[in-house]
Amino acid sequence: MVDETFNLEEVRDASGNVITQKITSSMDVLVVTQENASSVQSGVITLSPTADITIYADTLRIRGPITALGKDVKIVARVLSTEADSKKNPAALIVDGKDGVSADPLPTPKGFTPPPMANGMVRCVGKDTPPTPGIKNGIPSTPGNDGKSGKKAGTVHVACSKVVGGDTAFKLHLSANGGKGGNGSKGQDGSDGGKGGNGDNACGCCLGAWHVHGQDGANGGDATPGGKGGDAGTGGD
Repeated sequence: MVDETFNLEEVRDASGNVITQKITSSMDVLVVTQENASSVQSGVITLSPTADITIYADTLRIRGPITALGKDVKIVARVLSTEADSKKNPAALIVDGKDGVSADPLPTPKGFTPPPMANGMVRCVGKDTPPTPGIKNGIPSTPGNDGKSGKKAGTVHVACSKVVGGDTAFKLHLSANGGKGGNGSKGQDGSDGGKGGNGDNACGCCLGAWHVHGQDGANGGDATPGGKGGDAGTGGD
């Protein structure tokens, strides 16, 4: 795609997103911005936030911040000037890497709890069967998932013979920080210990035996420790 008014060449991907913009300007003053088109005067080029950008110009004026995360920006101009946009945001070139995606939470928030154990049985004749203690630990809890790594930053190359201020003294903020790593997900909560078996009731009269005492229930199992949370993703370069 070519805009002959500004000698602007654009390349788009299959989804229609602009992936490269190249401007070779013969205008006395070329102004670039990312403000909404309705907020700026005609004759100003609005740069895409999704594109690698290359600009050749005699006099280039950057109006407000230009953000192109993870992209490469190259500027060659005889004179470079800057000015704030209509919202008083100062000029900037920002090519920080995109932040990593946080990990998805685990589908099951709690570990598996073992089934209850066998109850006891009181016998008037013969040996009693004691209730079975609960299973100590269930299936170990699952650690959380790790976050995704942050994306690397883009690059900024600026070559000019002279810098001048627009509405104020020349000021251009440059930022090329790697993206932050995504957050890890929370590990599973520990499972409950298994339920101990119930004690049996006391036995009445059976073959001359009276007042046989009932049993105490068995102890439940200890809970399983919770799973370790996932690690945060690595920051981008």
